[in-house]
Amino acid sequence: MNKAVFLDRDGVICKDTNYLHKIQNFEFIDKTIDALKLLSKTDYKIIIVTNQAGIAHGFYTEEDFFKLNNWMLNKLKSKGIRIDKVYYCPHHPDAKVAKYKINCNCRKPKTGMLKKAAKEFNINVKNSFLVGDKTSDIKTGENAGCKTILIKTGYAGKDKQYKITPGFTVKNLYEAVKLILNGKKIKISMIGTLPPFKGVSDYCIELSQGLSKHVEIDFISFKKLYPEFLYPGGTKDTDKNFKIEENKNLKIRSFITYYNPFTWAWAGLSAKGKIVHVQWWTSVLAPIYLIIFLFLKLKRRKIVLTVHNVLGHETNFIDRSIAKLIFGFPDIFILHSDNNIRQMGEIFHISQNKMVKISHGIYEFYKNREISKTEARKRLKIKPNIPVVLSFGNIREYKGTDVLIKAFAIVKKELPDALLLIIGKCWVNWGKYKRLIEKYNLEKNIRTFLEYVPMSDVKLYFESCDLVALPYREFGAQSGPGNIALAFHKPLVVTNVGALPDLVKDKECVLEVNGIKGMARQMIKILKDKKLAKELSQDSKELCSDFSWDGIAKKTIKLYERILK
Repeated sequence: MNKAVFLDRDGVICKDTNYLHKIQNFEFIDKTIDALKLLSKTDYKIIIVTNQAGIAHGFYTEEDFFKLNNWMLNKLKSKGIRIDKVYYCPHHPDAKVAKYKINCNCRKPKTGMLKKAAKEFNINVKNSFLVGDKTSDIKTGENAGCKTILIKTGYAGKDKQYKITPGFTVKNLYEAVKLILNGKKIKISMIGTLPPFKGVSDYCIELSQGLSKHVEIDFISFKKLYPEFLYPGGTKDTDKNFKIEENKNLKIRSFITYYNPFTWAWAGLSAKGKIVHVQWWTSVLAPIYLIIFLFLKLKRRKIVLTVHNVLGHETNFIDRSIAKLIFGFPDIFILHSDNNIRQMGEIFHISQNKMVKISHGIYEFYKNREISKTEARKRLKIKPNIPVVLSFGNIREYKGTDVLIKAFAIVKKELPDALLLIIGKCWVNWGKYKRLIEKYNLEKNIRTFLEYVPMSDVKLYFESCDLVALPYREFGAQSGPGNIALAFHKPLVVTNVGALPDLVKDKECVLEVNGIKGMARQMIKILKDKKLAKELSQDSKELCSDFSWDGIAKKTIKLYERILK
């Protein structure tokens, strides 16, 4: 199949003079001729796709359009430029000329013109580019599955008709063609964790796979993360499904070792990208990052730091001091929520222009195999028709597990057969929670699994539950278990800390910290009202699209482009 470069006309090839139709008003944009000469020497089909609403509004006729179009094509041909075809749409839903008053399929951002060209020229649209100056152009490319390039001539995307995230943004058509012909991709290095290590590997898997569709990634990972005694349950997940594969744009080097400073220095010295995107989640790694950052600055690399936890989960003065030191190096910070941005400003005095909000994505890869609720409950030996609440993830003081147990004691009074699953490695003394369970006679209503759950088993717990509860006391990030819950389209109740409120649409599901009665009341309401539960499940499904990794990758690339400029 062929590949094509689809070009808008006005604002891309020629200056947009508002319903251009006269030859005397036609003016090529600077370097357009050079751009089209370069493109004509390739095997790309060159297709112009242009909305001509002026015809529909009666400002000029189709004959006027053909006259100008033929003049333009002859002018280009005389300069050795090949244009394979021009497609135009004369329609508009509010047309003044009756015969053109059509809600057609060809007017951009609809994809009719591209589909027609694809059929006529046997074009693989997904391997093609669309170059435009308006949001409607880029939206057309997105709708068709093209790679998109917004250029800064014409409207330069400032028409703001549609919310878009172009694949690339460049100065003009000449720069767009150079990008296409050079196969130019942004090259970055990324520092974080990948399987078999835990850390932030699930995040790094999803982000690097999303980014590698568009940029080249040199991923520098760990060979030894940190001493095992610092991480209850160990630093590794040996599940065979917990893995990532290299591809043509993703190359992985795993050599950073927590006890070898030479590997820290080598990570900074050998980083191949002009931008180095680093993941920060724990102050334990501060000495390693400090050395890496010093060498990155020595090499004049731009540092992007994604801050997963603004404050450590059990923060103190030392933890904040270490973070403040590390936060002095990055050129730009990625935060996951408005609340995180506010915290960074208030606590660490990071300026607003150095911070960008890019949401945490959902963890779809835990759904590596579909399983029904019935099958999941059968495997976990849970009765098929009882209401089930899930608390998932490492059990730590800030998670509010004691609040949840107390709230569930109230739930039991309304729903005697309700079951609470407390699943995750216990990082604290379980004794106080055990005493609470006994105090409220919840031994038959609470089931625990106090170990790390291998990746392949995560889906069993999320599929089997009716509701996921996140009663955190304090939190400076976005929740991994919360993002898994969204992937499984589960209703959530959360507390008003960190980025947890972003995980729900219904604000009645956002509860006050330590609000035992409020949490119990909301859980009872959801578990008893199947219609409400279904609506909340739909909310979670809709939020999945907001937190898609493809969208996150595009926003991240846009940030890279901004930095490189």
